[in-house]
Order: sequence, then C-alpha cells, then structure tokens
Amino acid sequence: LLFSLFFFLMIRRPPRSTLFPYTTLFRSQGMDPIVPNWVHPEVRRQYERYIDELIALYGKEKGWKGIYHQVNEVLGPVWITLGDPFFASYDDYTIALFEKEAGVKVPVDKQDKQRFSKRYDWLLANAKDKWTTWRCDKMTDIYEWTRDRLKAARPDLLYILYPQAASYMIPPL
Repeated sequence: LLFSLFFFLMIRRPPRSTLFPYTTLFRSQGMDPIVPNWVHPEVRRQYERYIDELIALYGKEKGWKGIYHQVNEVLGPVWITLGDPFFASYDDYTIALFEKEAGVKVPVDKQDKQRFSKRYDWLLANAKDKWTTWRCDKMTDIYEWTRDRLKAARPDLLYILYPQAASYMIPPL
C-alpha cells in the first residue's frame, strides 16, 4: 500500500484562515486555490509534522510501502502552475530569503502595492537563472528530507514523486 500524501493532507488540513499568513494565493480558471508557501518555516514545520505522523502511524506496518506524492500547483510541494512555472511566490518572505541566500537584490520597493508583479517582471528579465535554480533547490531540499525521513524509519519505504499539471482545474469545453 502506497499512501497518497494528497488524501492525508486533505483530511488533516488546518482551517483555511490559519494558512493565510503562510500561503501564496493565485487565481486559476476562476478558482482560488490555496498554495502553501513551501519555503516559509511554519509551512515546512507543518509539512514535516504530517510526514512524521504518517511514519508514526504506518511505519511498522508491513503492508505500507511508502508515500506516493502527486505534485502540482494545488498539492505541492512544488512551484508550478498551469502555463507558467514562475507564477507564484513573489511574497515578501520568499523574496527576502532569495535575496539573502542567492545574493541578488530585487530592486522593488517593499511597500509598493504592485511589488508582486514588479518582482516577477524584474526577476524573469534580470535573474531568471538564479531564481530558477534557487526555487528548484528549495523543492529538492523538501523532497530529499522526505525521502531521508522515510529511509531512516524503514529502508524499504518508497518515496515516489509524480509531477503533474492539474488538468482537473481546467473547466470543460
């Protein structure tokens, strides 16, 4: 039995209001999905608690083979969206962390009401390679942590990533 992290997260998901300080919101096909800001420490701690809880609940069960992790813009942890892999995560926390870790100063006023779209424009025009690498490294850190946590609990446990565009978010024609 491979456990789908999606179903566990949907069952155990905290109330929507508690996620707002730690999320990136975007509109997709008229819907407003919540997309956790995977680099925010509180979101990361919550994710790690979910993984640890799964291991505690099922780690000794012979029938449990690991975690099947479908990743897309709704299920994460991932930074992809329909049509634009750079659409999300221009919030103040993420940009400050990127500036600190990558050594790139994003010259957009932190008080500007249009700062999110201006950051998007500036980063893609001036630092796309560093921005891409940094974002990929952040997701890789999460995936490696999950894999290592499973292997530490039981070496035969699998961690399967299934990257997928969320075609179910596209309305029927």
